[in-house]
Amino acid sequence: MKMSTISLIFIILACSTVHAQTIDTLIDVGGYQLHFHIVKGKGIPILFEAGGGEDATTWEKIIQPIANRTATTLITYDRAGFGKSTFDTTRHGILNGIIGLETGLRKLGYNGNIMLVAHSQGGLYAQLYASRHRDKVKAAVLIDVTTTCFYNSKRLAETQQMIRRQNTDKIKASAPGTYYQGADFSNNIEWMRKFPFPGTIPLTDFVSDHPPFHDSTDIKDWKRCHREFAAASANRTGILATGCGHFIFNDNPPLVIDAIVKAYFLYCSSDTFSIHSTTFPSRLSWIAICVMAVVGDAPCQCLSPGANHTTSPGRISSTGPPSRCTQPRPAITISVCPNGCVCQAVRAPGSNVTLAPAPRAGASV
Repeated sequence: MKMSTISLIFIILACSTVHAQTIDTLIDVGGYQLHFHIVKGKGIPILFEAGGGEDATTWEKIIQPIANRTATTLITYDRAGFGKSTFDTTRHGILNGIIGLETGLRKLGYNGNIMLVAHSQGGLYAQLYASRHRDKVKAAVLIDVTTTCFYNSKRLAETQQMIRRQNTDKIKASAPGTYYQGADFSNNIEWMRKFPFPGTIPLTDFVSDHPPFHDSTDIKDWKRCHREFAAASANRTGILATGCGHFIFNDNPPLVIDAIVKAYFLYCSSDTFSIHSTTFPSRLSWIAICVMAVVGDAPCQCLSPGANHTTSPGRISSTGPPSRCTQPRPAITISVCPNGCVCQAVRAPGSNVTLAPAPRAGASV
């Protein structure tokens, strides 16, 4: 697969559990406190933006698998008025929300390079953060996020009118985060029209097969806006999550996890690559996954004293008769090495990541 970026090959560790330190803390961001839950690791951190009405717990199903496979720092948090975070009624709206987040990240020491993952309305917050920190945001994975394209003037007015009917004084008193999230909705959308997601940031954009609407026009427009968003930059990849509803990461966790891990190693990992050989116990079978962005066709090889099967952007081949060659489309290399083999990742210039390979499904440990 031909792409314009430098070659990058990584081998994903997918089996062992990372027993990382976790931090659960409230940070004063000026007038209120934000609750952060952090899985400590090394390298560029990944920040998760939950959808409207959700908090950090929404990510529980995918956080540990991502920690296992990236070993990087994962940051989840509750936006003001949700979860364990407090609320300041004089500081609401999306801009104040991002300023509070920036303050919290700075106090925690995570105000440098970062990767973003966002769901639903959290996509608007990720968009504003990326717009304000375009040189620091190295990649993003967006999961059925809210787009300003979808909310044309008619639909936005109808949505805001519906919110006003539901936003009672009782909700304002008992759940100010929910109340102001609704009250500010139109203003947030209009504000975000001024700050499109930077086209220079590589991202994966998921759209659900079954968006959270009943009206066929709404469903069509939701998907159309995501297609147009993905097509607006060569740095974007759009994916239709077939069979999935709005919470794609719950309906198909591996799909989202794999996309996040791939984006992290392609654009965020700074580990130094070295030619890597490891001999494993004879009872184990291993699978090495190499994901590459290449200039031209570059193979990834898994060399062993026994037979092996190698798939690369350059060719598919297997040792022993019959051999076959083809030109596959995906920039993913999967090398399956037999028991007791010695695996070696071979990279083109510019590759800079290596991790231990992962056991194949069903392998004994």
